[in-house]
Amino acid sequence: MNNVALWADKLVFPTTDLSVLRISIGLLATLVLLYGLIWEER
Repeated sequence: MNNVALWADKLVFPTTDLSVLRISIGLLATLVLLYGLIWEER
């Protein structure tokens, strides 16, 4: 998803700044991974 947002930011919408969207996607993905590591069930 982050790469799609980067592609859209640079090629599809070059005059619009989508960096907040890209950072939000990366942060959300990191939080999901962190949640999975902390609350892993066996």
